[in-house]
Order: sequence, then C-alpha cells, then structure tokens
Amino acid sequence: MGLFGNGKSKQEHISELEVRIHRLEAEVEALRAEKTELQELSHHQELDRELVLRVVEALQVGMDVKALGKAFCETVFRPLELASFYIAVIDRERSIMSFPTYHEGGALRVYADRDYKAEFGLTGRTVESGVPRYIRSADEGLAGGAVFSVAEQLSGLVPQSWYGVPFGFGEKHYGLVSYQCFQKDGFNESARRLMDALTVILALHFEMARR
Repeated sequence: MGLFGNGKSKQEHISELEVRIHRLEAEVEALRAEKTELQELSHHQELDRELVLRVVEALQVGMDVKALGKAFCETVFRPLELASFYIAVIDRERSIMSFPTYHEGGALRVYADRDYKAEFGLTGRTVESGVPRYIRSADEGLAGGAVFSVAEQLSGLVPQSWYGVPFGFGEKHYGLVSYQCFQKDGFNESARRLMDALTVILALHFEMARR
C-alpha cells in the first residue's frame, strides 16, 4: 500500500495540504490582529489611567472653583483632543448660569453669565435631566438647543461633537462639563466613560470648594 493508497492522487493530496496551509495562515493572521488589538486596548487603558492620575494630582484641596476649572481644563484638553471646553454652574435662585472655565479658539476666555431661565438651551436641558448627553453633529446640537458663540459663527470653526456631563450632589445637579471636538461622532463609548470619571473627580473638588 503506497503513500497515496486511499484512492487520492498525489495532486489531490497536495491541493488538500495547500488548503490546510492557507487556513492555518489565516488563523495565524487573525491571532496577530487580535494581539495587536489587545495591545492597542491596553495602551489606551494605560493612557486613560495616566490622565486620571494627572487630574487627581492637578486638583488640590483649597483651590477655588475658577482655579479648579482652569487646572482641570489644562490637564485634559490636549489628551482628549478637544476643540472647546466649558464648565457651567447654575444658580437657580438668581437664575444665573455662569462659566468659571471656558476654553475656545485655543485659549481660556471670559464668558459672560447668562439668564438661566431665558437662555435655557442644550446645557440647561442636560443639567435638568441629570443624565449625560451626547450630540454627534452640529445639526443635532442646533436641534437640541445648542447656541454657537460669536467666534464660532464668524470663524466657521464649529465643534461637531458635544458631550455634556451634569454634576452635583443632592436632589438637583447644579453644573455641567462640556467636552467638544471638531469631528462628527468624535467621542466613542470608551472616551465618554473616561469623561464621566474625570467629571466625578472634578465634581468632588467643586463640592468641597463651595462649602
């Protein structure tokens, strides 16, 4: 009984072997891709942990609200690749929405207070809902009540993605952190979870500063 005594020709055995080799090569390639994906995920997670630690180090007990906002913005703005950023604080009794931190056009700006009831908008709706809200495009933002600043209107550099995270302790939230970028649907779920965590750290310091 010869080497190919099962009724198959030598060429048929060679063809089967080639199929098996191709299948193994595909499996090896898939494993390599999976390994690369896991390495990238691990790298991103490490970067996220580093950013959280940097925020914890940057926010110091005894800082006032403006100093906290400035330190927070300077720490997260570049790593999160933001286009704009602001912190809104609500005083419902006086119907005032103030902005202790407002970063736009590459620098921190002084942004005037607003009448909270008269200019409720996207920020107000998100604060009152108490739930983070993700806007994937400027058009969606306009439909939701977003208001573009004068600089954004004049320059045409309008952020597309907006993620607003309400904060506060007790029955009602009293503030919001807004993260914005120029890309449509620019914040994936992982990035939004990180922003949620960072906002909690900021909120704890805000609470201490307000006491």
